[in-house]
Amino acid sequence: MTSTVSRRKSIASLVSFDLDQHESTKRVKIARIDEFNIGTFQSKLKFEDLPNELLFYICQFIPLIDLQRAFYNLNLRINKILYSKKFKLDLSMLSMFKYAFDYYCSNQQPFISQIYSLKLCDEYDRVTWFNQHIDMSLFNNLRILTISQPSIENLGIHLYLSEV
Repeated sequence: MTSTVSRRKSIASLVSFDLDQHESTKRVKIARIDEFNIGTFQSKLKFEDLPNELLFYICQFIPLIDLQRAFYNLNLRINKILYSKKFKLDLSMLSMFKYAFDYYCSNQQPFISQIYSLKLCDEYDRVTWFNQHIDMSLFNNLRILTISQPSIENLGIHLYLSEV
């Protein structure tokens, strides 16, 4: 019974103001927050503490580029989860932003062997740049390669056409 009374007093002291009784809201007194201690500190959850199943589910909706920048080397457990997944990599939208495309292609690619689908856009001669900076033999699980707006030079069609 006494714990109920003390809890009510704590809540009452937290909400100890009535705006109708004051001329100005500037004069409102805010009660001490430390009297209202339920233990919310212990209930906070960190991203790393989420179960593996939930992390797998979340990773489905985040592009590989963002996963790599945000979570790679955060801790060993998340690295293991990321290394166990297969990824689609869409660089076609990055071709509009040269700095983003160059940044991605020039940095270390830890998940390159997990990529099963790669999408490139040859606008601004990005496929040539990609081939110069990334070793395609590292894509061990690559099953789908999509090149939008391809140039004849990058597809090697000019060799076929010259022989005909």
